[in-house]
Amino acid sequence: TDYLSDGLAESVIFRLTQIADLRVSPTSSVMRYKGASTDVAKIASELGVDAVMTGRLTKRGDNLNITVELVDARTNKSLWGEQYERKLSELLTTQREIVAEIVGKLQLKLSGESELKLAKKYTDNDEAYQLYLKGRFHWNKRNTADFQKAKEYFQQAIAADPNYAIAHTGLADTLALMPYYGNFRPSEYMPLAKQSAQK
Repeated sequence: TDYLSDGLAESVIFRLTQIADLRVSPTSSVMRYKGASTDVAKIASELGVDAVMTGRLTKRGDNLNITVELVDARTNKSLWGEQYERKLSELLTTQREIVAEIVGKLQLKLSGESELKLAKKYTDNDEAYQLYLKGRFHWNKRNTADFQKAKEYFQQAIAADPNYAIAHTGLADTLALMPYYGNFRPSEYMPLAKQSAQK
């Protein structure tokens, strides 16, 4: 389930960064806390934030159990918490639902631009979304074997939804980094990366 939990966390973080008045720590800063004991005050102090969102995802067959909590670091009190019982095929909608509930609970006033960014759908294809998450999971490992897997997953996501722009960027990221991590010729891979980025 690592690719699901990492991907869900990354998607929620990305969505929340679309809100102009909300300061959100990037995925690269928060992933080091994954699997660690949750000392909210310490994490908040290290990241320079007022609240910390924690989550847990478990998968049994096609069923997902997602628990999310937003904690005020100063008072150590829960600002919001929710448990979602969903099917794997509903992951994409659940991710959007989590963000909408956080925005509502924090009573954030959204500008028209922020509302449009939050409402934007990159794909409605759950299969493409899950393939993209698998691609990013392997891409983040930064080694030759995982780059090959990432490339395959991004290509499968694009095949499932050719208009899924983020899957094209994932493929571009992978192709651009492969020459730095393995015996891949930049003269061959960089034009392919550029082509994917332009799509």
